[in-house]
Amino acid sequence: MRPLIILLLFAAIQPPAFGANKDTAREILRRMKVRVDVPTLFEKVESGDAKVTRLLLQAGIPPNSELNLGITPLMVAAEKGHEAVVKALVEEGADLNLKDQVFGKTALMRAVEKGNVGAAKALIQGKADLNAGSERRVNFGIVSSGGNTALMFAADANQVEIVKILIQAGARPDVKNESGEDALAVAEKKGNAQIVELLKVALGRSKDPEMEP
Repeated sequence: MRPLIILLLFAAIQPPAFGANKDTAREILRRMKVRVDVPTLFEKVESGDAKVTRLLLQAGIPPNSELNLGITPLMVAAEKGHEAVVKALVEEGADLNLKDQVFGKTALMRAVEKGNVGAAKALIQGKADLNAGSERRVNFGIVSSGGNTALMFAADANQVEIVKILIQAGARPDVKNESGEDALAVAEKKGNAQIVELLKVALGRSKDPEMEP
């Protein structure tokens, strides 16, 4: 049996290696009857297929590809909560801090808003900018406010666990959006007492109950 055939057969039954050769990745995908193009990348990302997503990236599809409106594969994976796909995209060079053209949100903002803990953690571990603010957009007569951080989105969505994770990771609770509100003001509007208390502690306006004697 020829060495190339042995290599391809081995690759077909093994998880894709992080540093797979571009030609090898393309050949594996050809044998799997998977098209190597941007629409296919988005299809595999949306379905949560981390292995084929990684192969497509290794085959040369840019990780920051866009279909429309500035939506990237990483944003889709984050919003869908596909942690393994998020990790694959981060490891293959996706830009964690790009903002879409609709609401001006990053992948991390999308993940926390949907309560996708695993995806959020993967983005944080990948060094996403925790304190980036959303950009003000006007689309179809709808105005999205600017300057909202991931912490604000988490507070607005009542995501208690993610608020804790963001604070522990170093997200700043004192950052204000274009309306002059910080995450605490957002939480108070939502009426979530647990998040309000977490943010007060983070701001030094209340004592951490776990630290009480």
